Amino acid sequence: MGKRIISCFSMAILFCMASLAQDLVPMHNANGQFGYGIKGSKKFVVKPQWDDAKPFNEHGIAVVRKGKSFGLIDKSGKAIGKSMGYSLITSFDGTDFLLVAEGGNRVDDASKIKTRQSLCPYGFKGSLSYPINGAKWGLVRPDGKFQIEPKYQEISNLMENNFLIVQLKGLLSIIDINGNVFFDALYDAMTPINNQGVAAIRNKKTQKWSLISKDGKVVIGEDCNVSSFYQFRNNYLGTLNNVSADSLLRNHELWFENDRLMPVMKFSSSWVNSTHPYIAALKTTIQKKNTIKEIGVFDIDGKEVIPFTAGLSYTFVPSEGIAVAYRDNQCGFYNINSKTFTPVDNRTYLPFRDGLSLSYSTNNDDFYLVDMNGNRKSERYDAVSLAKNRYIVKKGANFGLISLTGDEIIPVECMEIRDANDGIFAVRDNTGAFGYLDQNGNIVIPFEYADGSNFVNGYAITSKKIPGSIKRMSGIINLKNEIIVPQEYEKVVAGIDQNGNLCVWVKKDGVFNLYNMSNACLTPTGYVDMDMTAFGTITKNKHGNYGLIVGSEEIIPCSLGEEEAIGNLYSYMIANNIHSVSSSEARSIAIRLNPNRNKFKLNEKISENYWDF
Repeated sequence: MGKRIISCFSMAILFCMASLAQDLVPMHNANGQFGYGIKGSKKFVVKPQWDDAKPFNEHGIAVVRKGKSFGLIDKSGKAIGKSMGYSLITSFDGTDFLLVAEGGNRVDDASKIKTRQSLCPYGFKGSLSYPINGAKWGLVRPDGKFQIEPKYQEISNLMENNFLIVQLKGLLSIIDINGNVFFDALYDAMTPINNQGVAAIRNKKTQKWSLISKDGKVVIGEDCNVSSFYQFRNNYLGTLNNVSADSLLRNHELWFENDRLMPVMKFSSSWVNSTHPYIAALKTTIQKKNTIKEIGVFDIDGKEVIPFTAGLSYTFVPSEGIAVAYRDNQCGFYNINSKTFTPVDNRTYLPFRDGLSLSYSTNNDDFYLVDMNGNRKSERYDAVSLAKNRYIVKKGANFGLISLTGDEIIPVECMEIRDANDGIFAVRDNTGAFGYLDQNGNIVIPFEYADGSNFVNGYAITSKKIPGSIKRMSGIINLKNEIIVPQEYEKVVAGIDQNGNLCVWVKKDGVFNLYNMSNACLTPTGYVDMDMTAFGTITKNKHGNYGLIVGSEEIIPCSLGEEEAIGNLYSYMIANNIHSVSSSEARSIAIRLNPNRNKFKLNEKISENYWDF
């Protein structure tokens, strides 16, 4: 009976400890040593013994660091695998996997970090990216077990179809996320798999290039004797972009921060984000001691579109069956169907759209449209910009709008025309009045405003002048020119939340208020300034502290003294899948992101505000 009571008592204690363990968070003492305790208290359950520690994941695994050594532990503090046996453990390319390094020597002197001699893909990680020479790299699953054993000199980011490029004994190979080998380690150069589903690889021994598909098949083999592949990248110019090596610069490491761990790197590889299903290839041969270079063009399936025998020295992206190209320093239009070359004036020509090309001089002026024979088919303009399926044109200080075939839609007499959004052009006429026209030049919103924004999701912020004053008061209208928010506020900031609803803040008497769309009531926010950015609305309170709103939700309270810190913190939150932070969490993380912080240990005591992470 006594043993049973003791057993039950022990189980109760274990249950209680397990329950508490669920709420364990990393905490540090005043000397900067990390352990784990119950959130909201200062009681350590796992004693402080590390220089840094990360939260436990859903499998009860956490990453810890002591000095220059990293390890994995469970919620009792017991080591998973080798105890502090890693040179580095960090997150991997936005996945649940961890990138780990075994062995190697940490190098603090940037001049002693080995530099890469061969061509490599964007996003390559490993001993040549982190300041650790000679380490072996692999991946660990969230449960602490190996996904890929640490045996590679480098591991790339995940590419399409979960492929990875790895380096083994100085040569590159392609494997999948399960470690299956698709291409043996024979190559000294590889590009990432682009969004057209192909990658280029170079055999180190033969120095010949091949083109492979995302499913591991050879599209263009070494038998084509290609000395270099290029890719059409730019939508409008389609210029050739070579694949070249990256360079490693000084890495100032901060613990576990992706944007700090990765060194600053320069890449001139442009094999990513092509919108054109064509690949250009260069073939180089020696004839009577002369180097002969020939350009050919293939489609993504490996079919030859422009043969090497066409004699082209340079070509832009084919469009509507025509490629702007050069032969013997003469610009012309190469017809990929008839295989004929039509010489034209040596100007710049954009790819064809609706049978015409936009042409302009080498001085970036004198714009006009030409047909496939090089004949001018429009008026001359000082500047032209593509806006959806129209051209905004400029002569002198005036703007107008023409179709892709050169027909005038809006006369060239406006003071301003902005690119279309929601199919609507924001226009300031020759009197300075502001309104909106559709792509056919019809008035959508009368010219009755002093200024306005582009339409977004059917709404635009507009302003009107106060009679007898230089001040303007702002509000919001819809596409029917109906007043959504009256033009009676000093400044209006608006956004669309995750549910597609309009969220509005208005400035009145120097303070921003949340505007209730149903009853027009104002709720003070405490913000004295708000500005829209690409990632959200930056807020500022009367104390000069900054925060961030995304959609309608305040995800970073006004707690940081520098506006630039908001962007860094938000990037960190995205990388670590953190939805929102408290004021103390924002300040704590900001300390970690501070590049002036000591690399491996705190050099000062931390105040009470920063206790829990």
